[in-house]
Amino acid sequence: MDHQKKIFGVAPGPFEVKKALKLLEGQKGRILDLGCGLGKLTKAIKKNRPDLEIYGCDISREAIKKAKKDSQKVHFRVGSSDCLPYKENFFDAVFARHVLEHLEEIDLMMSEVKRVLKKKGNFYSITPLEGSPFTFEYWARKIELIKQARDKYSGHLHFFSFKDLRGVIEKSNFRVENYFFEGFFLYQLIDCFYFPFLVVLKRDFSFSFRDAFTVRRKPGLWRKLAIITKMTLEIIFEAENIFWQKIKTPGFIIYFKATRV
Repeated sequence: MDHQKKIFGVAPGPFEVKKALKLLEGQKGRILDLGCGLGKLTKAIKKNRPDLEIYGCDISREAIKKAKKDSQKVHFRVGSSDCLPYKENFFDAVFARHVLEHLEEIDLMMSEVKRVLKKKGNFYSITPLEGSPFTFEYWARKIELIKQARDKYSGHLHFFSFKDLRGVIEKSNFRVENYFFEGFFLYQLIDCFYFPFLVVLKRDFSFSFRDAFTVRRKPGLWRKLAIITKMTLEIIFEAENIFWQKIKTPGFIIYFKATRV
């Protein structure tokens, strides 16, 4: 995956922002959004939590350049997860949304996260569990065409189970404090066929439905329909989340809060 050409962090929905804020409840001080992409979610967090001093870091120069055009009091900077451009014990928390699965050397990132975090600082992770047999994605990857499509467009290098991911975090001397799931049956079903659909459409690997149809497309009927479709699906997914979270069913995406020990 060429992270200079495919830019992440585009137009988070209101429910994504809500869950990120839920994960950060009670957090104070200085926070790094690691792998922030365009910084849309980073800015949304800052807007809702102006008490926090927020930094955004991403390997994509183009993403950071665009994020800086309207920084909204977020400190954006280009940097790699295995060599963060910050001094030791600088942050009270590090937030990593859909980052771990993209990295070749996760241990290097976790070492850097630990270095820049203050003692007893928090690490927040939002990560898909493609290696969990409780997900459709786990079984869909056994179909070669779906596997190839997911690998082409997602850029994922690791396919975690719950146990694997928790082990990665705890091995780096973090203690898991809390976690919750999202992304259940309908979400997973659509997610399984989204990438093969892009193959059928012959889209480039950098293509994003959200970016192309709800952000960059000029105002008009098609943009309105795309936005309505996106919001309708997000409402359905959130209703599904509320139901399955009540009975503590494992989902596709896990939100972890861990503390440096």
